Amino acid sequence: MILLILLLLIASPVYAGGFEESLAGLAQNINRYIPNGKTIAVVHFTDLKGGESLIGKAISEELSTDLVKSGQGYKVLDRNHIRTLLKEHKLSETGLIAQESVQELGKFIGASVLLTGTVMQFDQMIKVSAQLIDTETASIIWADTTSFYLDEKYRSYFEGKTPASPAFKRLVLKPAECIGDYGIAVSIAGGEISNGTIKVDILQSAEGNEDYFAILNPSEFTYLTDENGYRYPASRVDGIMTMDIPNKQGLFTRIIRNLPLRYTISFKDLNRGPKVLNFTSMYYTPDAVGLLFFNKTVACSGIRVVEGN
Repeated sequence: MILLILLLLIASPVYAGGFEESLAGLAQNINRYIPNGKTIAVVHFTDLKGGESLIGKAISEELSTDLVKSGQGYKVLDRNHIRTLLKEHKLSETGLIAQESVQELGKFIGASVLLTGTVMQFDQMIKVSAQLIDTETASIIWADTTSFYLDEKYRSYFEGKTPASPAFKRLVLKPAECIGDYGIAVSIAGGEISNGTIKVDILQSAEGNEDYFAILNPSEFTYLTDENGYRYPASRVDGIMTMDIPNKQGLFTRIIRNLPLRYTISFKDLNRGPKVLNFTSMYYTPDAVGLLFFNKTVACSGIRVVEGN
């Protein structure tokens, strides 16, 4: 039984990792068998019928690069140089090289050792068989195999597919009227949800015969709630003074009669996918002499979230 288990372990393919990790491990193994002072050429790895493929070419390029990085005592020919020489002599770069042509190929490209091999693909699993061949004697110096699984990135590339981008849906807020007190006229002009932020565009105008002065307090009293009662805190205000700016607390935003002021309040999107939002806010205003503050609240209900263009 022990002997049988050992035989199964030896016979089973070894999965060293992904595309890059497995080929790097194979290159380290090859590195130990290349004689010092030799020049090695890496040619295309093909399928079992000698056909070329994108993955075979990629494996050849990766192994060539790994050998350059890990090699000692030998020279690795540039693969662009190899292709140029083969094209000049009207030879094809193939992993299935007949023994009688090995010496001629080595002479043409100036290599004393060739690294070649085959690639077999079983759905997502790749098996690579590699050989080192002495171009003087046409004998095999070394041979080994490695297997690995292609992840989605490499599989899509080798199959000529472009990974699909997730569909982007722009979410916008529908305009809504608000109810305010103390002469505040506020409405929701619109807004959007994107990049983890809910932006609400506010239109605020003065009622009555006088201009209106206001300062917004977003820290605790300005927020959104959704249809499930979850609260979204305000994170930024653009276009109106706020109590979150210490050195601006003595200043107020002037809202002119019949000329609505537009500003934007940003809220943290909590990835809850709201369908309906409700807006609540509190403003401070000065009295006639500018000393006392009165809290003025605004509420906007039923702001619908829809898909935009």
